[in-house]
Amino acid sequence: MIVSIKIKSDNIFVTPRKPLTVEYLLIGFKNTLKDEYEIGVVRKELNPIKPTQIFTTINEIIEYLETNYIESDFIYFIQNTLDCGLDLKHGRKLERYDVYKLIDDERNYQDQRWNTNLSEDDAPDKDKPVAEWLNYIEYHLGKSKTADYNLNKEESLSELRKIAALAVRALEIHGCPERITESNISTNSNHILTNTNSGGVDSATNLYNANG
Repeated sequence: MIVSIKIKSDNIFVTPRKPLTVEYLLIGFKNTLKDEYEIGVVRKELNPIKPTQIFTTINEIIEYLETNYIESDFIYFIQNTLDCGLDLKHGRKLERYDVYKLIDDERNYQDQRWNTNLSEDDAPDKDKPVAEWLNYIEYHLGKSKTADYNLNKEESLSELRKIAALAVRALEIHGCPERITESNISTNSNHILTNTNSGGVDSATNLYNANG
Protein backbone atom coordinates (compact mmCIF):
# COMPACT_ATOMS: atom_id res chain seq x y z
CA MET A 1 0.00 0.00 0.00
CA ILE A 2 1.32 3.45 -0.89
CA VAL A 3 1.82 5.50 2.23
CA SER A 4 4.62 8.02 2.02
CA ILE A 5 6.69 9.87 -0.53
CA LYS A 6 10.30 10.88 -0.09
CA ILE A 7 12.89 12.66 -2.17
CA LYS A 8 16.44 11.41 -2.07
CA SER A 9 18.97 12.44 -4.70
CA ASP A 10 16.10 13.68 -6.86
CA ASN A 11 14.36 10.31 -6.76
CA ILE A 12 10.91 9.60 -5.37
CA PHE A 13 10.65 6.74 -2.89
CA VAL A 14 7.24 5.30 -2.09
CA THR A 15 7.21 3.11 0.99
CA PRO A 16 4.67 1.03 2.92
CA ARG A 17 3.66 2.33 6.33
CA LYS A 18 0.04 3.43 6.70
CA PRO A 19 -2.82 3.47 4.14
CA LEU A 20 -3.19 6.78 2.30
CA THR A 21 -6.82 7.33 3.15
CA VAL A 22 -8.40 10.64 2.25
CA GLU A 23 -9.04 11.40 5.91
CA TYR A 24 -5.41 10.70 6.82
CA LEU A 25 -4.08 12.95 4.06
CA LEU A 26 -6.54 15.76 4.74
CA ILE A 27 -5.53 15.96 8.39
CA GLY A 28 -1.87 16.11 7.41
CA PHE A 29 -2.20 18.80 4.74
CA LYS A 30 -4.64 20.92 6.75
CA ASN A 31 -2.21 20.87 9.66
CA THR A 32 0.56 21.80 7.25
CA LEU A 33 -1.48 24.81 6.17
CA LYS A 34 -1.96 25.81 9.81
CA ASP A 35 1.80 25.53 10.31
CA GLU A 36 2.19 28.24 7.62
CA TYR A 37 3.81 26.05 5.00
CA GLU A 38 3.29 26.65 1.31
CA ILE A 39 4.37 25.09 -1.97
CA GLY A 40 7.31 26.88 -3.52
CA VAL A 41 10.44 26.45 -5.61
CA VAL A 42 13.16 24.67 -3.63
CA ARG A 43 15.52 23.70 -6.45
CA LYS A 44 16.06 24.16 -10.16
CA GLU A 45 13.31 22.74 -12.36
CA LEU A 46 14.07 19.19 -13.43
CA ASN A 47 11.33 18.44 -15.95
CA PRO A 48 8.97 20.77 -17.83
CA ILE A 49 5.44 19.59 -16.95
CA LYS A 50 2.09 21.15 -17.77
CA PRO A 51 0.67 23.22 -14.88
CA THR A 52 -2.49 21.09 -14.89
CA GLN A 53 -0.42 18.07 -13.88
CA ILE A 54 1.06 19.58 -10.71
CA PHE A 55 -0.05 21.09 -7.40
CA THR A 56 0.92 24.74 -6.91
CA THR A 57 -0.74 25.36 -3.53
CA ILE A 58 -1.66 23.29 -0.49
CA ASN A 59 -5.26 24.42 -0.95
CA GLU A 60 -5.22 22.77 -4.38
CA ILE A 61 -4.15 19.51 -2.75
CA ILE A 62 -6.88 19.78 -0.12
CA GLU A 63 -9.52 20.57 -2.76
CA TYR A 64 -8.39 17.60 -4.85
CA LEU A 65 -8.56 15.28 -1.83
CA GLU A 66 -12.06 16.52 -0.95
CA THR A 67 -13.49 16.21 -4.46
CA ASN A 68 -11.97 13.54 -6.69
CA TYR A 69 -9.17 11.72 -4.89
CA ILE A 70 -7.71 8.73 -6.75
CA GLU A 71 -4.60 7.32 -5.12
CA SER A 72 -2.66 6.59 -8.31
CA ASP A 73 -3.43 10.03 -9.76
CA PHE A 74 -2.53 11.72 -6.48
CA ILE A 75 0.89 10.05 -6.41
CA TYR A 76 1.37 11.00 -10.06
CA PHE A 77 0.56 14.66 -9.44
CA ILE A 78 2.77 14.79 -6.34
CA GLN A 79 5.66 13.27 -8.27
CA ASN A 80 5.20 15.78 -11.09
CA THR A 81 5.17 18.61 -8.55
CA LEU A 82 8.43 17.44 -7.02
CA ASP A 83 10.01 16.91 -10.43
CA CYS A 84 9.26 20.54 -11.26
CA GLY A 85 11.43 21.63 -8.36
CA LEU A 86 8.47 22.45 -6.11
CA ASP A 87 8.09 21.28 -2.53
CA LEU A 88 6.86 22.49 0.85
CA LYS A 89 8.46 25.67 2.14
CA HIS A 90 7.70 27.49 5.35
CA GLY A 91 6.07 30.87 4.78
CA ARG A 92 8.66 32.57 6.98
CA LYS A 93 9.62 36.18 6.45
CA LEU A 94 13.38 35.61 6.50
CA GLU A 95 15.80 32.88 5.62
CA ARG A 96 18.33 31.76 8.23
CA TYR A 97 21.18 33.56 6.45
CA ASP A 98 19.28 36.85 6.65
CA VAL A 99 18.62 36.36 10.36
CA TYR A 100 22.30 35.64 10.97
CA LYS A 101 23.21 38.86 9.14
CA LEU A 102 20.90 40.91 11.38
CA ILE A 103 22.34 39.28 14.50
CA ASP A 104 25.84 40.06 13.21
CA ASP A 105 24.82 43.71 12.72
CA GLU A 106 23.58 43.77 16.33
CA ARG A 107 26.90 42.31 17.49
CA ASN A 108 28.77 45.06 15.65
CA TYR A 109 26.55 47.64 17.29
CA GLN A 110 27.18 46.14 20.72
CA ASP A 111 30.93 46.35 20.20
CA GLN A 112 30.69 50.00 19.15
CA ARG A 113 28.24 50.90 21.90
CA TRP A 114 29.81 49.17 24.88
CA ASN A 115 33.47 48.42 24.19
CA THR A 116 34.38 51.98 23.21
CA ASN A 117 32.57 53.77 26.03
CA LEU A 118 33.65 51.91 29.16
CA SER A 119 33.73 53.79 32.45
CA GLU A 120 36.31 53.06 35.11
CA ASP A 121 33.84 50.80 36.94
CA ASP A 122 32.92 48.74 33.88
CA ALA A 123 34.61 45.38 33.41
CA PRO A 124 35.70 44.46 29.89
CA ASP A 125 33.68 41.73 28.22
CA LYS A 126 36.50 39.20 28.51
CA ASP A 127 36.34 39.44 32.32
CA LYS A 128 32.58 38.90 32.61
CA PRO A 129 31.48 35.43 33.79
CA VAL A 130 28.74 33.44 32.11
CA ALA A 131 26.35 34.42 34.91
CA GLU A 132 26.62 38.09 33.98
CA TRP A 133 25.76 37.37 30.35
CA LEU A 134 22.77 35.36 31.54
CA ASN A 135 21.65 38.38 33.58
CA TYR A 136 21.81 40.56 30.46
CA ILE A 137 19.83 37.96 28.52
CA GLU A 138 17.21 37.64 31.27
CA TYR A 139 16.82 41.44 31.36
CA HIS A 140 16.12 41.66 27.64
CA LEU A 141 13.96 38.53 27.76
CA GLY A 142 11.79 40.29 30.32
CA LYS A 143 11.50 43.30 28.04
CA SER A 144 10.62 41.02 25.11
CA LYS A 145 7.88 39.32 27.13
CA THR A 146 6.45 42.66 28.24
CA ALA A 147 6.37 43.94 24.67
CA ASP A 148 4.71 40.75 23.47
CA TYR A 149 2.13 40.98 26.27
CA ASN A 150 1.37 44.52 25.10
CA LEU A 151 0.97 43.22 21.53
CA ASN A 152 4.09 45.07 20.36
CA LYS A 153 5.52 42.33 18.16
CA GLU A 154 8.17 44.55 16.55
CA GLU A 155 9.67 45.58 19.89
CA SER A 156 9.50 42.01 21.20
CA LEU A 157 11.41 40.72 18.18
CA SER A 158 13.92 43.55 18.50
CA GLU A 159 14.69 42.38 22.03
CA LEU A 160 15.09 38.81 20.75
CA ARG A 161 17.68 40.07 18.27
CA LYS A 162 19.60 41.63 21.18
CA ILE A 163 19.35 38.37 23.14
CA ALA A 164 20.71 36.37 20.22
CA ALA A 165 23.66 38.75 19.86
CA LEU A 166 24.37 38.66 23.61
CA ALA A 167 24.42 34.86 23.49
CA VAL A 168 26.85 35.00 20.57
CA ARG A 169 29.13 37.36 22.50
CA ALA A 170 29.13 35.11 25.56
CA LEU A 171 30.02 32.11 23.40
CA GLU A 172 32.78 34.06 21.65
CA ILE A 173 34.42 34.71 25.02
CA HIS A 174 33.75 31.46 26.88
CA GLY A 175 33.61 29.00 23.99
CA CYS A 176 30.77 27.08 22.41
CA PRO A 177 30.35 23.31 22.91
CA GLU A 178 29.54 21.47 19.70
CA ARG A 179 26.12 19.97 19.15
CA ILE A 180 26.38 16.18 19.27
CA THR A 181 23.84 14.94 16.75
CA GLU A 182 22.36 11.48 17.14
CA SER A 183 22.81 9.31 14.07
CA ASN A 184 19.10 8.48 13.91
CA ILE A 185 18.01 12.10 13.47
CA SER A 186 16.93 12.75 9.88
CA THR A 187 18.76 15.59 8.12
CA ASN A 188 16.63 15.45 4.99
CA SER A 189 15.16 18.90 4.34
CA ASN A 190 12.79 17.81 1.55
CA HIS A 191 9.40 16.98 3.04
CA ILE A 192 5.94 15.90 2.01
CA LEU A 193 4.13 13.68 4.50
CA THR A 194 4.59 12.67 8.11
CA ASN A 195 2.87 10.46 10.65
CA THR A 196 3.42 10.01 14.37
CA ASN A 197 4.29 6.91 16.35
CA SER A 198 0.79 6.96 17.81
CA GLY A 199 -0.67 6.49 14.37
CA GLY A 200 -2.00 10.02 13.98
CA VAL A 201 -0.91 12.72 11.58
CA ASP A 202 0.87 15.90 12.68
CA SER A 203 1.38 17.58 9.34
CA ALA A 204 2.69 17.04 5.86
CA THR A 205 6.10 18.52 6.60
CA ASN A 206 8.35 15.53 7.23
CA LEU A 207 8.80 12.34 5.33
CA TYR A 208 10.22 9.02 6.41
CA ASN A 209 10.82 5.78 4.60
CA ALA A 210 10.03 2.34 5.94
CA ASN A 211 13.46 1.98 7.51
CA GLY A 212 13.11 5.21 9.50
